[in-house]
Order: sequence, then C-alpha cells, then structure tokens
Amino acid sequence: MRKYLLLCLFFVHSLYAYVYNDLLLKTQATIFPKIILLDQNLVDKLHNNTVTLAIVYEKEDFYIAQNIQKLIEKHYNSLLDEYKFHVILLDISKIKNFNEKVTAFYVLHLSENNVTEVSQLAAEKDIITFSYDLENLQKGLLFSVTIEQAPTFYLNKKNLYPENVNFVPPLLQMVKFID
Repeated sequence: MRKYLLLCLFFVHSLYAYVYNDLLLKTQATIFPKIILLDQNLVDKLHNNTVTLAIVYEKEDFYIAQNIQKLIEKHYNSLLDEYKFHVILLDISKIKNFNEKVTAFYVLHLSENNVTEVSQLAAEKDIITFSYDLENLQKGLLFSVTIEQAPTFYLNKKNLYPENVNFVPPLLQMVKFID
C-alpha cells in the first residue's frame, strides 16, 4: 500500500512540475555566455576581470540549475575568451539581498512576480538578462533562444539599449525583435 501511495505522490508532483527541454537547455547554456562577449560595454560589467553568470532559479529547479552550471563550467573551463568565467547559482528567494557584482542573469522558469523582480534589478544594475522562457521577454528580460528549424535568437526591443547594455551590430542583425 505504501508503495502505491509513494508512486501516486510522485506522479502528482510530476504533473505540477515544470518540464524543461534538455536540448534547449544545452543550446542556451553554450550560446548565452558567448552572447555576453558581444556587449560593447562588457569591461564595465566585470569584477576583477571576471565574467560572472548567475543562474536564477526557484527552489524546485535547484537540480536543473546545478546541472546547467556543471554543463557551462565543463564547456568553458572557467574561461570566456580572455576573461575568467564564473557561474553561480542564485535562489530567487535571495534576490532582494543580492549584492554581488554579476555580468548576466540566466533566468530559469520563474513565477511572473519573480521574473519582474529580476528584470527590475537587472535594469537598475545594468545586468544582461537571458531567459529560458521566451514569454519572459514580455516581462522585461532581454534575450532568449529557441529551437525552431534552427536556433532562433529573440531580443526584447524595448530593453535594447538600457544605459550600459549595447550589443555589437552583427548580433542585432541576427535576432528577431519582440516589442
């Protein structure tokens, strides 16, 4: 009887859990750090000559965030071009007290209020934002990649030129803009 109860609980939990596309996660994990390098004001976003990418997640996605961190670290081996590269995990519950200097946020699936909070913080501190969910661009995040017939880059046109985020023109020619 206990086995059936545990099995039912597992299935009920999985019905409410967000499902990530592994191929999309791997694509984003390899592309997003390279896009950081295309910011013409990147030097202003470094701390000790280090690019820092914070993966923002809700507690139920901790293991997903941890796996992405490992994937990125393995792929880039602590170097992004000539810069040291550091990936950190940031639980959304700690975002209000977050004071570390980061270059970019990679936002996993979050509730709408949490996405808004991250986008406001990023705008205040000139932090580049990447989103797993394309829909989050409507909530103020800057960049997302989807896989259609090929990887497709999306950029939130409204947030294109905040004070200190300015991408190189060839990147802007490749993206699809979202208003």
